[in-house]
Amino acid sequence: MTRQPRRLDLQARLPTWMMHLPLEQMDQMAYTNPRVIAQFAQILMATTEVLVRIVYDLQVQNSARRIASVLQRISGPANGVVALSQEELGEMACATRRQVSIALKLLAEEKIVTVQYAKIIINDQHKLKIFMKDE
Repeated sequence: MTRQPRRLDLQARLPTWMMHLPLEQMDQMAYTNPRVIAQFAQILMATTEVLVRIVYDLQVQNSARRIASVLQRISGPANGVVALSQEELGEMACATRRQVSIALKLLAEEKIVTVQYAKIIINDQHKLKIFMKDE
């Protein structure tokens, strides 16, 4: 949309649908219906909100809380399954594999999560949110 090179690379972790709309078609849509510009702006704002949340997650000093914050963000409000290995979760949380293991053990002891092979099940979103904000 900015007509500049991409700054991010996206990688789908699960089966995903992706739509591509060429810039020329976007321009035509905006020309025929000015409301389209506002709708494209909403998409950009949603992306910005995600990026701000990622920055917030990475600023959390305590590694267990940072890992919990990443889990809460990527699991979303309704879906309680995170299809990631502990190594991948560590990459997203800027944490070592050992820190992830310790954090998940702590969360599992509190019955907040269940850890399975390449999958983490969020049992209680509310408790996870409390844990990640608890000082």
